[in-house]
Amino acid sequence: GYELNDIAIANSTAAYISGYGIVQKTTDGGKSWRLQNPVDDNFTALHLRTEQELWVCGIGGSIFHTNDGGNNWKRQRNGNDVTKPKYELHDIYFIDGQRGWAVGKNGLVIYSEDGGNNWSRFDKFTNEILRSITIAGDGTLITVGDKGSIFKLHIKN
Repeated sequence: GYELNDIAIANSTAAYISGYGIVQKTTDGGKSWRLQNPVDDNFTALHLRTEQELWVCGIGGSIFHTNDGGNNWKRQRNGNDVTKPKYELHDIYFIDGQRGWAVGKNGLVIYSEDGGNNWSRFDKFTNEILRSITIAGDGTLITVGDKGSIFKLHIKN
């Protein structure tokens, strides 16, 4: 009865799914699913950095993180906080435990250099909706979006 947006496979039996108002986890290869704590958003993307560390973002701008396989979650950004800018997020990617990026509507790219505690805007370079972000073999971040847009983001190491 709800839409699903993304899936992340942790190992041969564990996986996560995200969707409208939910994040769920399976530990039995998909036979059963258990609700996770992230709430109050349409969760558009998951990024499984390690088997235990997962990042989740939502269309309303929320970001959640777990580093213990979903036992405990931390809300890294509250998309419903009226004191923060309103963001529509479509994907999230962390290259290590500290540095990560999220992309979204109107060319939005935000980044954190402190494990998701604080988020800053990357200099705007497009108005297209950015839908996905990943890292290339050479360490360059690549983001793609509407109208066939593909961009390389040069970051400091």
